[in-house]
Amino acid sequence: MPLLFFALAQDLAFGDKVAIPFFKDYAAQLRFLVALPILLLAEIPIDHRWQTVAQEFLTSGVVIQDEIPHYHAITNGLMQLRNRYLPEILILVLAYSGLFFVSRPEALVGRITNWRMLQGGAPSPSLAGLWFAFISAPLFRFLLLRWIWRMSLWTVFLWRVSRLKLYLVATHTDLAAGLGFLPEGQRAYSPIVFAGGTVIAGSLLNAIRYEQETLASLKSIMIATASWRFLSLSSRYSSSPRYSRR
Repeated sequence: MPLLFFALAQDLAFGDKVAIPFFKDYAAQLRFLVALPILLLAEIPIDHRWQTVAQEFLTSGVVIQDEIPHYHAITNGLMQLRNRYLPEILILVLAYSGLFFVSRPEALVGRITNWRMLQGGAPSPSLAGLWFAFISAPLFRFLLLRWIWRMSLWTVFLWRVSRLKLYLVATHTDLAAGLGFLPEGQRAYSPIVFAGGTVIAGSLLNAIRYEQETLASLKSIMIATASWRFLSLSSRYSSSPRYSRR
């Protein structure tokens, strides 16, 4: 809403004053109307699913009785690390470091005029551009980096649990030695992967619409994005979602 208000105040929301007015900036609309709400709202359901998967290690009997204290030590240690303020403070600093190290907010759009810059003798940031640079963009980077941090904690959790002595059955009916519940944890990533995909899609739309790019010229980016999504979700199909509790 502040971006819209400032863009309207300076006649940058629509019209021909700039090549990319606010309402026709596909990347900005998808980033703040689709991706950012997903990054905010996905936290509760994803946390719930991860907790369910973590509890299944115990209820299914995969973690043997002698290793349960070590398992609780792993989960408690990672929960304490997740709840600390210091990592999020560092993530916030890293998010704002983009003001100094990122020369252009849109990687696929060159120096074409847009709603973030006022054109005159020398280009200067618009009010909407200042809000975007100091509030909107860092907030989005913070949420995205925060999810990367939390996914890293989940990866560490799985690695540490894999070092325990687990009760695995090669002939288990879930076709995964009793670990058929693990894809549920990977499926939890789906909203975050989708949010990242919408941001990339918006940038591609901008490049095609305003920079005369083509699908062929952008194929390397699309292939990389599709590969990332495939690797993130491939374990969803690696085993049957059905499993039996012992």
